[in-house]
Amino acid sequence: MLASNANLLVNESRPTTNISALLLNSVIFLIAAYMIRIALDQVERALTKAQHEVDERIAAEQEIQRLNLELEKRVSERTEELNASLELYRLRADEISLLHKLSNSLAMGSDLYETLFMLKSEIFELFP
Repeated sequence: MLASNANLLVNESRPTTNISALLLNSVIFLIAAYMIRIALDQVERALTKAQHEVDERIAAEQEIQRLNLELEKRVSERTEELNASLELYRLRADEISLLHKLSNSLAMGSDLYETLFMLKSEIFELFP
């Protein structure tokens, strides 16, 4: 009754003083603040983990790009080597073909002038 007369009660049917209401609100506020802090910590951990995963993915993509460039370079170099080797083998095959024609012509007893003329035209066809 004394608290009611002094206007210290928040609700007269339920006698709670302003001080106890303030204390209750303070406790509720502290609990809410602690729960928010826990939630923020969880969000921070999740963001850190996500950033780490993004960094790993970026590093992996950069490594893939580097490896692709290296592979393309190696393929290009090997293709050049193979093309040069192929050209050399073609030249050797042409030389062997000319030698074969020369030996056949000489073995059959063909005229030397005709044989040289045939070789000359063959050489001009192969090496324009």
